[in-house]
Formats: sequence, structure tokens, C-alpha cells
Amino acid sequence: MSTLWALTALVLLSLVLGACAAPGPTSPGAAAANPGDQEASSTPGVGGSAIGFIFVGPRDDYGYNQAAYLGSEVVAQAFPELEILRAENVPENQEAERVMENMIRNGARIMFPTSYGHLDPALEVAKRHPEVIFEHQGGLKTAENLGTYFGTIWEVVYLSGVAAGRMTQSGKLGYIVSFPIPQVLLNINAFTLGAQSVNPDIQTIVVFTASWCDPGQQAEATNSLIAQEVDVLTQH
Repeated sequence: MSTLWALTALVLLSLVLGACAAPGPTSPGAAAANPGDQEASSTPGVGGSAIGFIFVGPRDDYGYNQAAYLGSEVVAQAFPELEILRAENVPENQEAERVMENMIRNGARIMFPTSYGHLDPALEVAKRHPEVIFEHQGGLKTAENLGTYFGTIWEVVYLSGVAAGRMTQSGKLGYIVSFPIPQVLLNINAFTLGAQSVNPDIQTIVVFTASWCDPGQQAEATNSLIAQEVDVLTQH
């Protein structure tokens, strides 16, 4: 997912930074007469010195947060003139608002809240800061200065289901997930439909851990599924 994240972030930033840039004046006299300069100064996302990224977990979780963090590193390489502000283990509550406010005070005019539960805090901060662009990963709400994006991951998950359907001997597949949000449910459904395209009688047994990253709970869920004769496992 890191390649997807990096490409998405670069495209979004290129659109914001490229499309919003207005031509500068060619002489001192032109500065006062150029209406494009005034328009650019009030355009969301323009004029900052930093880009902010917030993550719900650690950058080295070998999963979602690490992929997002790798995306931020590619952004740093592509825009060396801008400081990249990052915050890990940011809860999905008012603490996320505080972190984003602090990044804005430190020059961020483009923000990437990367966890599903960061959406509502981002919407609140976006109301207070119309000069800042927010790009939220995987959300279902938007605002004038807040957009959302997500890859069509369920297409690849469907193919994973086809592979699982061909590998299973018991006809029971296991899916360990966090919360029943739309992206998670899309993946469960895609995986199951892919497996059932091979064998309509295949079952997918789902365990919700109610945590984005809890290795202990995930190990417990794994053992529980194996005890139920599940012989192919996947996770979100």
C-alpha cells in the first residue's frame, strides 16, 4: 500500500501547489496591480511552509501507519522546500484537533489526517481554518476545504479471496478486522465473494478486535479461528 499512498499524496499535492500558484509580479509596480496575487494569498493550501501528517499508530507497525508514513517520506523528497510535520499515535478524538492546530501554528497549510476516526476532528479544524487544505484518507464526508480519497483496495482483496478459495481444505476462511467501517466491510465482502466464485459453499468467519493495532488481541483472534478449523487467514 505504500506505493499507492505515495502516488496519491504526490498527485494531491501537485494539484494543490501547482494549480493554486499565481504568477508573481515582474516589477515593483506590477505587484500592486496584479489581482492574481491577492487571490493566491486567500487560496486554501497556499503560502504555508509545512505539510502535516497525523497517524493513529506507530510508523513501524508493518501495516497501515507504516504505509502512510512511507508516503510522507516520498512527499518530503518531492517537496524539499517544505517541512514535513508528523505525529504518531494520535487518538481519534479532540487530541487529534490539538495536534492539527499545533501543526497549523507551525506553518502547515496542507494536512493529511490518515485514520478513519480522524475525520470528525479534521472537519472541526477545517471550519476554523479555511486557509488550510485537508485531505482525509478513507472518509465519507467533505467540506469546502476538506476532501477524501482512497484506493480501490477491494479489487485486489477479491483476487486474494479467489486464491484463498483455491487453497482452503476445510472450506472455512478467517478474517481479522478492527472496526465495522465501510472500507473494512468492503474488503470482507470482496474477499468472501472472491472465494465463493471458486466454491459457493465457502464460509468467511470474521473477528472484530475493536482496535487498529493490538498484537495480543490479533493473536488471540488467530488462535480462536484456527480452533474453528479455519485454514486460511487474512486481516485488515
